[in-house]
Amino acid sequence: MMRAALLSVAMLLCGAMWGQQLNVTARMSAPERVGYHVWVTYTLTNNETKDQTVHFTMYNTSAYGDDGTKYGVRFIYRDELLYEDFPQSINLPAGIPLKVVMVVANVPAEVKSLAKVTLNLESSDHHKKEFSNANLAIKEPQPNSDNPKTVLNYPWISIKTKECKRYKEDPTQYFTLTSEQDVKVEISKAMAYDEDGNSYEAYVGTGISYFTVQSGIPLPASVSVKNVPTRLKKLLAIKVDLRINGIRYLMQFNNVEFAEPEAATSGATTSGTATSGADDRASFDLKGNVRECRVTLNGATQTYRFDKNGQWTEWNGMDMKMAFPGGIKRDDKGRLSEAKRDDYGEYFHRFTYDDKGHIRTHYICEDMEGGYIETYRRSYEGEVIRIDRRGGFDPDGKPQVTICTIQARDAKGNWIKRKRGTVIETRTISYY
Repeated sequence: MMRAALLSVAMLLCGAMWGQQLNVTARMSAPERVGYHVWVTYTLTNNETKDQTVHFTMYNTSAYGDDGTKYGVRFIYRDELLYEDFPQSINLPAGIPLKVVMVVANVPAEVKSLAKVTLNLESSDHHKKEFSNANLAIKEPQPNSDNPKTVLNYPWISIKTKECKRYKEDPTQYFTLTSEQDVKVEISKAMAYDEDGNSYEAYVGTGISYFTVQSGIPLPASVSVKNVPTRLKKLLAIKVDLRINGIRYLMQFNNVEFAEPEAATSGATTSGTATSGADDRASFDLKGNVRECRVTLNGATQTYRFDKNGQWTEWNGMDMKMAFPGGIKRDDKGRLSEAKRDDYGEYFHRFTYDDKGHIRTHYICEDMEGGYIETYRRSYEGEVIRIDRRGGFDPDGKPQVTICTIQARDAKGNWIKRKRGTVIETRTISYY
């Protein structure tokens, strides 16, 4: 009889343990439409005196539309998407509120509310708790585009639409992005369509797949369309599929008309005076009204000075005639193409440019050994991320590769400290 009584007590204790609820509270914010999806934000607080790990029990976590449609659900934690094939769990420190986003996937734009959303949590010792809310209106984002024909359904980046014109025969739509925080963007696919039902491949910038929109710094950008017949003056749409933190978004330009191309200009000069529009500061990765830039690498400092129009006027305390007595040549856009360090042109600096006006190659020859050629590989933002150096007598040889990583910027967005290979390079910049 004593054994029976003890067994009964054990069963009651076990039942109480398994029936105990998880000591976590959840505060839910109103669902908000973000791109193709609806985000439901929860603030979870662990009310225990010690940390604990909680799991999202996916078989009981769900979201339903008013018509009974069940939508797929994923989670974002610390700006990272938790994938379905990994444990859906997080650590909750005692007493510290943490934000978790439930992503209700692929909710059609015409759906304005969710009938029911349920979040089900379970601890490692099998304590459970369910949070359920019904009849939830979906908050629509504020407009972030300056043009009703332009769509960017990631709400925390604003987009300004500029003109579309042919660049090297490809219709190119120009635009500017401004973000509330640093955002890494992946281009999944870009296509364009005309009114006859034809489709065309497109590419963003110079065809790079990844770029970063830095917080508060407007990023000029473009998307170009390949092989569009010259007779066409309009596209029905240019569509760019994006991924940000692993989640799909859309950028789309509708009813895009091409501006007439600008007349070609000429004006190559050897006088050292740039044609209208040339700004040497942009060629040297400088933004804004820079007066002087002092670059220090391996203990050596190079000093560049510019006038108010952006013309490079002094190098290491020498005016341009003294620094380059053999003269300076500029291309038809007024950019430096060659600067001769002697009267005969045996020693020189030569420059080539990419399609955004940044220096692509810099050939430096100041000795009898043929000098060296540096080729700059850039991020979408135009900043150098890799330098390939080859000998001047072996321009097609295997390069010495150096990776560049920016570590600090000034208030204008110019980098002032970067890691260049294994050493630190700094810039001290003054402005007009």
